Amino acid sequence: MVIFRPPSVAPALQARVLTSFVGTHDSPSLSPDGNQFAFAWDGDVPKGKRHIYISLVGKGTPLRLTPENEEALAPSWSPDGQSIAFVRQPDDAGHGELAVIPALGGAPHKVTQGYLANASWSPDSKWLVWSEQEGSGFFSLRIAPSVGGEPRKLFDHALAGKGDEDASFSPDGRQIVFSHISADFDVDLFLATFHDGRVEGSPRQLTHDHHSKSNPLWTKDGKQIIFLEGEPASQVSVRRVPVSGGEPSTIEGIGDNATSLTLSTTRNRLLYSTESINYDIRRLDMRARGENEAKRFLSSTRYEVSPAYSPNGKRIAFQSNRGGSGQIWVADADGSNPVPLTSFSEGLAGSPKWSPDGQLIVFDARPGTSADIYSVPSAGGPVKRLTDYPGEDHNPSWSPDGKWIYFGSRRAGGHEVFRMHPDGSGVQQITHNGAVYGVVTPDGKWLYYGTRGHGLWKMPPDGGKPSAVLPNDALYIGISFTLNAQGIYAVGIQGPEAYPILFYPFNGGPSRVITTLNRPVANFPGVSPDDRYLLYSIADDPVDEIMLVDNFR
Repeated sequence: MVIFRPPSVAPALQARVLTSFVGTHDSPSLSPDGNQFAFAWDGDVPKGKRHIYISLVGKGTPLRLTPENEEALAPSWSPDGQSIAFVRQPDDAGHGELAVIPALGGAPHKVTQGYLANASWSPDSKWLVWSEQEGSGFFSLRIAPSVGGEPRKLFDHALAGKGDEDASFSPDGRQIVFSHISADFDVDLFLATFHDGRVEGSPRQLTHDHHSKSNPLWTKDGKQIIFLEGEPASQVSVRRVPVSGGEPSTIEGIGDNATSLTLSTTRNRLLYSTESINYDIRRLDMRARGENEAKRFLSSTRYEVSPAYSPNGKRIAFQSNRGGSGQIWVADADGSNPVPLTSFSEGLAGSPKWSPDGQLIVFDARPGTSADIYSVPSAGGPVKRLTDYPGEDHNPSWSPDGKWIYFGSRRAGGHEVFRMHPDGSGVQQITHNGAVYGVVTPDGKWLYYGTRGHGLWKMPPDGGKPSAVLPNDALYIGISFTLNAQGIYAVGIQGPEAYPILFYPFNGGPSRVITTLNRPVANFPGVSPDDRYLLYSIADDPVDEIMLVDNFR
């Protein structure tokens, strides 16, 4: 008699908290034997510099490896266990150095310098590969001997897009997996053959779904790649895909709010860092005398940004992932009765703006390969796709007569503002100097727009000669402004804890500071039609943890 036994089912993975230090700590990297890990931590010093620490897994007091006066980020433990690579930043300009320090402590040596991140070791510990930002703002992969030497590009390939990041080596050192960025939030994994410091042949595409991906790592048997997928404002998951190809699958039970992964090369152990941030929309009553503190207004435990008042001031549209993924929501003007207007199964929807008659809301969303412009009835109804271009279309706004929708796009190569009719027809390029977001004044006379250099410009809304309104770096980001009939409300930056919101009146009067925040505003601010309330979204202090998963295969 033959007895048939059901196949055994692997127990569900469980993650437990390994560290819950107060302050910012992230980017864990396991030692080859899996008994220790390196990580970056600010030591619970408010606004302090992060340093590289090492600790035993499960016990022990962290030991600081790097000097106290230098910022140190992104540690990566060498496969031979002898060294840790990291990025140190002597100043606040973003310009850093890739350095290597003995794992037992000692003086680091510099490998290279530049705008760089995310170094990985070859299995023989002879090579370091990292991503580096070029003058175009795109990233490329560089390689150099770990003991020091002339860095060079890992390869030049014909893949169109914004560059490559997050390379890691196969256990046998014969292949490299990396993330290729086709457009914002559009990332896929590719494989390349590696030999003696160089890649051979053309990269092979491994995933094809155009979702956000980061931190690809090889399992120790070399048969699968694990990686993070999803946007921070939506749902992040840990995924795996066979090296031979196929559909990625989600690893259940782990990965909530994950920001980076690390695997032991000799045992079944995984660590990952998490970061939980609560973005809430706050409301400032600009008529309240002697009061410049905004009250928490539209909030949840998740992500609320990009508030926009309806033309009659009775409702507010905003972006939220309180239901799981980023969708467009509307609420009454007092913050009550929030309801979702969209229900995309994946991706993000954001940047809502009301039509002048209040009947439609236009927004951007990326449920597929890249961002496009959509509209939806403000009372609820079917979503209509207005653009279908293989590039980024985002940050829409309406002309005051409702005849045009202005939007940012990369369809001309760089960032510029275009416009189209509300049905998506008649697309025209308007700006030509790097615009990312534009708004037409209520009287229809001017288009004000933010640029990649964070300056504010204006020009006739039909096109014409532009003129500078605010210099470069006057805005925190190119979309951090709004306007009404009285003037412009713009979020600037004066330092790491000084983000003033200024009002620039159209009547030629002097500007004034509405309030100064100690942290930046997320995305667009909004102002009520009666010029009483200012809405903006800022984050609470993030909560960081490092999680441990044993029996990971």
